Amino acid sequence: MNKDIKTIFNDDMKLGISGENYVEEKILPRYFKNIKFNGKWAVIDYENEDTLIELKTRRVPFGKYESLMFGFNKVVYIEERIKNGEKKDAYIIWQLTDGVYYWKYNENEYSIKSGGRRDRGKLEFNDCAYVKNKYIHSIYDLCEIKQEENEETEVV
Repeated sequence: MNKDIKTIFNDDMKLGISGENYVEEKILPRYFKNIKFNGKWAVIDYENEDTLIELKTRRVPFGKYESLMFGFNKVVYIEERIKNGEKKDAYIIWQLTDGVYYWKYNENEYSIKSGGRRDRGKLEFNDCAYVKNKYIHSIYDLCEIKQEENEETEVV
């Protein structure tokens, strides 16, 4: 691994950690009650009694591409939990350069393709889930939805 690749890797790690810290401190407590971090190597980053959350940080603004992607292993994990009878909502939350966005899991709203990167000295490609932008919303839209739900019930 040469210095340029190490720098890219370290910058990616710093970006991911700063995105997670911001979302964990400022966003998650606002929308999800008692949400807990599952650990650095967990398949899904956060959960509570009712919700699964995966957080992704990207160096792009919303709309730069026609869809956003994440590892298909997250979908497999979510679908296994559902198949095993768990009644949890699942969200993918993206921290982008122009805001925080989310997609609530829906089995009909993603496609599977190979995806990844090649800028860290090797090919890093896997099956990825791609969600079209029309299904992705600003996190502030979730606030409005949660407020409406709270008028009838407690926060998730």
